[in-house]
Amino acid sequence: MSVSAIDIISETIRRLTMQYNNAQSGSDSLKMRQIAIEIADHYNQLAEINPTREKELRQYAGMWEQKAVERKIVNMSSDNSKTITDFAESLKFNSAITFDDIGGCDKLKSVLTKTLVLSEINGLPHPAKTSNILLFGPPGTGKTLIANALANYLRRDNSFYNASLESLLSKYYGQASKQISALFDGARQNSAKSIIFLDEFDALGSARENGGDSDANNKVVTSLLIELDGSKAKNNPAKQPLTIGACNHPWNVDEALLSRFRKRIYVDLPNTKTVVEIINIQIRGYTLSPEVDLNKLSDECVNRYYSGRDLEGLCSVAIESMIDDINPGYEVKYAAMTEAEREQFRISLRPLNNDDFGEGLANIQSPITSDLLKQYESWTNDYGVKA
Repeated sequence: MSVSAIDIISETIRRLTMQYNNAQSGSDSLKMRQIAIEIADHYNQLAEINPTREKELRQYAGMWEQKAVERKIVNMSSDNSKTITDFAESLKFNSAITFDDIGGCDKLKSVLTKTLVLSEINGLPHPAKTSNILLFGPPGTGKTLIANALANYLRRDNSFYNASLESLLSKYYGQASKQISALFDGARQNSAKSIIFLDEFDALGSARENGGDSDANNKVVTSLLIELDGSKAKNNPAKQPLTIGACNHPWNVDEALLSRFRKRIYVDLPNTKTVVEIINIQIRGYTLSPEVDLNKLSDECVNRYYSGRDLEGLCSVAIESMIDDINPGYEVKYAAMTEAEREQFRISLRPLNNDDFGEGLANIQSPITSDLLKQYESWTNDYGVKA
């Protein structure tokens, strides 16, 4: 399958995402659900024709399928107790990501795995209280991927709950606080230790100050404070879920909520060693030309403030550049083929060279600035620790 097909599907996903955001602004849950289903279908199509990123793309498809379920639930009556109970089930997510898919972050991986195991291990004189963890840092540094990988660490299904700001901050009065309670209650009912991942926590934590119905927002924060304290599981601490929050702007998090996270970990931009690891992960299945000096390339990426997401884009552009170079006019030839011929069509490949990565460097611009990094450093010195 040609790269042009990947480009077309990717553009469709971007267009549908804009439509989804517009529907969200108008609180049109039915339309949001329909669009989310379409986006999930397109991600699954991308996974079929892009084997090097299949696991990641299937993950995105699953997230959008989850959004579709959430929209169905939010659109129902708030006094439907079965719907509220089902909400927790709708957020269960079986991740395909492992720590092997994530470059660097070795210290952070160790902290997360030890926290998870210590919170459920038997035989301790005083069972360790579950320590909620807040991951913060620039966008694209892998906070969400790391949480998903942790869900796979003990090789259990149906014990990981992935909740976004959108799924919790419903515009329906009183619904969000019920959703939060249902989420934690459902997680405590699992036979195994559960992990709850709360993404975009900075927006969630500042709910009491940022618009909307202030009374309803206060209920949201109050519900979270109760659940994060673990008082509902005081007779069986092992049942208290491990809660991982992730945010880009920790200074916006409500102070009371911030105090419930005993571990606040700064997930920084990748250093030169980690950049090399990420590039090698992103180009699996391809070969490098001997002329490519990954150490020199990684230095350039660090100087440009590239995040893990930027590095993914860099490698994607480099691969496309290589394919364009060695397969001139492939899209025209492919369009003229019969369906049977297309099934047999294969793209020629060559090793990735400096020109390919140069094309990527020319097209990928990081939104992160030195001033923003200084702000993260300052906040970390006062309230957190480095990964």
